[in-house]
Amino acid sequence: MRIRVRLLLGYLGLALLVGVAGYVVASVTKMVHGEFDAVAEETIPVVLALEELRFAGLKIVSFTHEFGPINSGSPAADKEVRQDGLRRVALSGMGPYEDAFQRYEALLNRFFPDEKELLEGIRSTGQGLQRTSAAILERKAQGAWGPEILGLQERLKEEEKAFMQAIDTALAHETGELSERKESLESTIATAVNTSMVLNLFTVSVAILGGLLISRSISIPIIRLKDAALEIGKGKLDTRIALRARKDEVGVLADAFNQMAGEIQGLVGSLEQANRMLQENHERLLVTEKMASLGRLTAGIAHEMSTPLAAVRAALAELSQLANEYRTSIDDPEVTPDDHGEIAREMQQSIQLADHAAGRAAAFVRSIKFQTRDLATQERQRFNAVTAIQEALLLLGYALRKGGCTAVFEPAVDYVELYGSPGRLAQVMTNLVTNAIEASVANGGGPITVHLTPKSEGVELQVSDQGGGIPPEHFTKIFEPMFTTKPFGQGTGLGLAIVHEIITGDFGGTIEVASLPDQGTTFTLHFPHP
Repeated sequence: MRIRVRLLLGYLGLALLVGVAGYVVASVTKMVHGEFDAVAEETIPVVLALEELRFAGLKIVSFTHEFGPINSGSPAADKEVRQDGLRRVALSGMGPYEDAFQRYEALLNRFFPDEKELLEGIRSTGQGLQRTSAAILERKAQGAWGPEILGLQERLKEEEKAFMQAIDTALAHETGELSERKESLESTIATAVNTSMVLNLFTVSVAILGGLLISRSISIPIIRLKDAALEIGKGKLDTRIALRARKDEVGVLADAFNQMAGEIQGLVGSLEQANRMLQENHERLLVTEKMASLGRLTAGIAHEMSTPLAAVRAALAELSQLANEYRTSIDDPEVTPDDHGEIAREMQQSIQLADHAAGRAAAFVRSIKFQTRDLATQERQRFNAVTAIQEALLLLGYALRKGGCTAVFEPAVDYVELYGSPGRLAQVMTNLVTNAIEASVANGGGPITVHLTPKSEGVELQVSDQGGGIPPEHFTKIFEPMFTTKPFGQGTGLGLAIVHEIITGDFGGTIEVASLPDQGTTFTLHFPHP
């Protein structure tokens, strides 16, 4: 028998059991709902209406006592005040009483028509309470006081007592009925729970027994399939499943698994070869971008080196001329020691000029060495980020001048320590500042500001320009490899991708970008504490 047929028969049997159990439980639940609805819709609203009647009666008595005689000497004013007081008493006491009584009467007529006696008792005592209250209010409104009012108040007290007794009698009756319904509801719930437990126990027992019988014919080959899949996952791609001839789905699955394992073994070999080629190409691209970054500096190197070398040559020519002049003056009797001293001073000035120019050239060579050392090594170390940034900006001097830009480096302190490769940080600065120059050229150049600030959570480096900005639709792509907006042949599309890789990978930091059209761009780099 096929697995699908076995499972189908098992599910049909289980569904039939569940259906029977569900029908029984639903019937019992319906009984529970009926009992609960009777309590919620009939007895409880009647109890609430009685409580409202009690409260309304108390308000009538309270307002009757509070309303005092009025005698200000002005009949017209007294009349107006009395009428206003009577209206307030009517609104605050009589009105709510009538509303509560009508609600109670409607509920009794609908659900408990056999309790008319209770209704009439409340009606008669309530009317007596209202009549006595009205009589007291009328006499007080007329200015009466003394024995007459005291007698009416005693009568009001008796009427109040009778009214409250009628309310208590009705509440006692409803409370008793509520207790009976509660017992009935609890009995119904107990029956429902017991029935559900028995049916559930029976259904679960049948389901467990059927599941065990069906699983025995499926679980063993499935476990073998699982074990083989785990072996494949561990890299043992030559794993295969050997099952006895089966005509069901498990046999088909085993054959398909063996075929898949063979295909995976072949594909993994091809994938490993492709991955090696991809890694090699990636490394070549990284080196290409590094060399392209240095290539952008080549034009500036010749210019920056030619200026100090020309100064050295001029100083040496001047020094040679002064030396010849000194030799010819030795045998000249007209040349005085002061003249020789003047020649010596001029020679010293030429030597100082040559030394200064040679120092500039040496500093530039050191910057080139600092920038290029990362091509040979990725050694991580603690270094001063201020020095690394200054060296990088020195190499970019010609590119900045050519683009009409100026670099403003504003470190918060003279020494900011980072852990990583100094050459990598120099490459980051070269890429960011070069991009800033290219963005600023269209606007006629401008300042490129570099801020380096130690913070409590690490070190923050900002590079800002006043160029054309980055379009919002490019924000999610600028750090992707090969993404560029430059014409073909003018950009590799790897500059910012390498910046992102260095900051997040080598330094363990983060990078953010903020840009507005025609207002410039700011890259913010966050480095952790070393």
